[in-house]
This record gives sequence, C-alpha cells and structure tokens, in this order.
Amino acid sequence: MVPRRTAAFALRHPAVTTAPQYFVSTDPLGNQFSNGGERITLLAADGQIIKSFTCDDTGFWPAAPDGTGPSLVLIAPQTNPGHSDPLSWRASFSTNGNPSVTDGTAFTGSAGTDTNNNGLDDLVDFALGTGGAPTAVSDGAGGFTVTLEHDTASQASLTLEISSDLAPATWQPANATVLSRAPVSGTVERLSLSVPAPPGVTRLFVRGKVGN
Repeated sequence: MVPRRTAAFALRHPAVTTAPQYFVSTDPLGNQFSNGGERITLLAADGQIIKSFTCDDTGFWPAAPDGTGPSLVLIAPQTNPGHSDPLSWRASFSTNGNPSVTDGTAFTGSAGTDTNNNGLDDLVDFALGTGGAPTAVSDGAGGFTVTLEHDTASQASLTLEISSDLAPATWQPANATVLSRAPVSGTVERLSLSVPAPPGVTRLFVRGKVGN
C-alpha cells in the first residue's frame, strides 16, 4: 500500500505493509488522489510502466469510494481488466476499505456444469448472480442494446464480444458504451450497454464472455 499519510494508515491497518509516500499527485489540495479523477501510473524500479490508467468519480464510476470510506476495488484483478473502464471497478464491501485482502467471492463450482438446469453454465450463473440470461435488442442501426445483471462480489470478469459471421477467429471485444448502471439487490447490479455495429458491417452477432 502507498497511503497518503503512512502513520495514520498504520494506526487503522497495523497488519498491512506500507511503502514510503512516493506518489505525486496533481491535486491542488496536496499529495492525494484528485477528487475529480486523474491518470495513475505505476512504475517499476527501472522506470518501466507497469500500468497506466485514468480514474474518475463521475459518470458510471462507483460513487461510494469518493471520500466516504470504502475503497475502489477491481472486480476481477486476476483477468487484468481494462483499468480505465468504470465497469471494472466496484466499492469495497468493508466500510473502511480492504487493503491487502479481497472481499470478493471466488468461484468454487465446476465450469461446464449446469447444476440448477437453467440453461446457463455454473460459472455464468456465478458472474451474473443467477439473474438470468442477458438480453440483446436491436437498436435499429445494426447494433444492439444489451441488458444484463452482474454480481460485483464475484471474482469473475464479464465482457461482450461481437462477430460478423460467428467464425471463431472473428470474435472481438465489443466497443460497448454504458447506458445505465443500477443496483438490484445485495451485490448485484443491472447494466444496460449499447453495442454499435462497426462501420461497413451489415450483420452483427453479440455474445457475453465470462472469465475466472
């Protein structure tokens, strides 16, 4: 951890190892992450970039971590999700954050099995929070509006892919835009996403992909 105030952080989380306060922020209030969002870059000892991404506190970014106690947590860090995508993040379930540990839930079932006979793989159920299969409705312009539920406590990634002909080699990540993000119950949220058709594509297929 690289806290803003190492001594204060150590009082609250004595078991968590902290690094010296090396980070530098452009926030006018001092050495802290900006409340208006900024670019974060992690560098290795030799100066190589480990990760560089932007974060924010508006739009579809989780609001609870914006100074109210919870921390901002990657939903499925083991899948190396897009760090600049607000849908890759959630608020920690612990009020004071969860430094050095995860408060998410790991998949313990068997991928490829449909235990509850609902037509969905157990891993898919785990990612969706058993909210049922996603729906895709034509947007009238060759693309789709996709609605799905996602259990943010699950350590599973959920992404959309598109293809023009269903051939295995043609599937690619969808250039989806978030239309809405709203809580359903517990740790489950409902997402509505716009998936436009790429230029020149006259026929489009869309699918969800779950990673664990």
